[in-house]
Amino acid sequence: MRLIRSWSDYKKQGNEIALAIGNFDGMHLGHQAVLKKLREEASRLGLVPAVMTFEPHPRDFFRPDEPHPKIFTLRDKVEAFTRENIALMFCVHFDEAFARLEPDEFVNKVLSEKLGVKSVIVGSLFYFGKGGKASFADLKRLCAKQNIEALSVEGIEADGKRVSSTRIRNLLLQGKCGEAEDFLGRPYTVSGRIAHGNALGRTLGFPTANVELHGLRLPLEGVFAVRVNTVYGVFKGMCNAGV
Repeated sequence: MRLIRSWSDYKKQGNEIALAIGNFDGMHLGHQAVLKKLREEASRLGLVPAVMTFEPHPRDFFRPDEPHPKIFTLRDKVEAFTRENIALMFCVHFDEAFARLEPDEFVNKVLSEKLGVKSVIVGSLFYFGKGGKASFADLKRLCAKQNIEALSVEGIEADGKRVSSTRIRNLLLQGKCGEAEDFLGRPYTVSGRIAHGNALGRTLGFPTANVELHGLRLPLEGVFAVRVNTVYGVFKGMCNAGV
């Protein structure tokens, strides 16, 4: 998969794309349904499957003083999209200029002119444009003028509750990892690089590791039984998160 840090740096090479847009934090069952539809449309229309996501999260941009734990790091997203057979990932820097784009500017200048989008897929609660006031109905209307197909994927429910990143974060904050797994469709995972610490593990009688999370604020706190996946194999372990 090719990671593109800015849509403005993208150079069309003759291949038109099908694009899914969203934050995709956690890659839960709802996100997976959107990506499934993306792959189907890309295959049907002969398009390149691509996604557009945002760094920082729009909520962090608009409410910088309010803590907003993330389920995924950017690295986690890259790995997840790669597993989902996505060809292009546009990681848009969400800044003042992007936030000021009017809905028609986003569709006409970004999706149509710059990226060559021919099909766009979003979740049913998708809003966009300056002030976040434009809905899917607006997207569909504006896309039709540019000969772009616009599709909305209905939300997914698990145990009678709508799957959402917010619900999953709240479950993790309560330490309910098993319930979060029902909405994620897999066990909750955290990935990162090993960082040097104070070597206290040498005094405990078993190996320890400090994991660098690339600025991720974990949506959980406590001590957990874990499975650790490494290049040397899978190990049982214990994780001290924020305690």
